[in-house]
Amino acid sequence: MPFIQSCSAGDFSVDMITGVVTVTGTLDAEILPLYNLVLEARDRGNPTRIGQTDLVVRILNIDDNAPRFDNSFFSITVREGIYKYPKQFFFFYLIVAINMQT
Repeated sequence: MPFIQSCSAGDFSVDMITGVVTVTGTLDAEILPLYNLVLEARDRGNPTRIGQTDLVVRILNIDDNAPRFDNSFFSITVREGIYKYPKQFFFFYLIVAINMQT
């Protein structure tokens, strides 16, 4: 009967019949990117025999943070009549958003 003997967090469980490892918690690579599980199986013999193996689970990070602007408010002044020059490029103001994931 397989079970998890030790784990770096309680976010996994093993089905005692099938041995399928499932996620029972919320995984976040920014908090814990790697889990080390020690799986153990025991037979029903007398004496009981035990087998162990290590399972390393690496969590892939997804971009789960929204981009942020460096200010919450921007204000610019634009000269009137500037729309009359469609073939020219006018640089008004550069507003930058930062994505902390990248």
